Amino acid sequence: MAKTWYPVINYLTCAECGTCVAKCPHGVYDTSKAPSPVVKNPQACIDHCHGCGNRCPVGAINYVGDDTGWTPPNSRKADKALSYFSNNFNCSQSVFTTFAIEMGIAEDIALKLATEFGGGARCGQMCGAVSGALMVLGLNYGHYHSDNQDEKAKAYSLAVDFNERFCKKNKSIVCKDLLGYDLSVSKELAVIKEKNLFQTVCPKMITDAVEILEQMLFEEDAKCSCDGTCC
Repeated sequence: MAKTWYPVINYLTCAECGTCVAKCPHGVYDTSKAPSPVVKNPQACIDHCHGCGNRCPVGAINYVGDDTGWTPPNSRKADKALSYFSNNFNCSQSVFTTFAIEMGIAEDIALKLATEFGGGARCGQMCGAVSGALMVLGLNYGHYHSDNQDEKAKAYSLAVDFNERFCKKNKSIVCKDLLGYDLSVSKELAVIKEKNLFQTVCPKMITDAVEILEQMLFEEDAKCSCDGTCC
């Protein structure tokens, strides 16, 4: 058991959702205080376990004694995605890579995989931020057992759910609708550039996609019934 390793909660950020308390199988938190996360038994925390921190939807948990380079995976994801976008990567690359690198995919591979989906696959169709988010959902919950129809159905239902949430915020998932112009048409692309729409519209689409995706991943994780054994 660790003596110099235990979670520290940033209560200014904490949403008091109770996930860390519910998912910790080691008895570190005071369950009587739930959903507020109160560290009652720091000595019970397992050295280098980031289970509760990885599940925190707002990145409010860090660890005393952590010299591993780990950072809260759910902190400032939208900012990370916008940083990619500001460094000449498209909407799809920005959203997908932000999440994919935390799932073990090398950054260069993630960026390559998402490249062709930018600008609605360069024809003004599905918004790149949406396609990037759907690929993240696929990595987490995609269908890969040929005979498992429930697996396929869940994957498709998550896609529908994401698209509905995105449309509720933006009325469409189609690039040319969101921009108001079709970037595959030279004259309209010129107008997009003249009006600086890539810099004024796309960042909102990226932010919305990331925030919706974070919420959906959190909701799905909360359904997990493993009693903390998968941390």
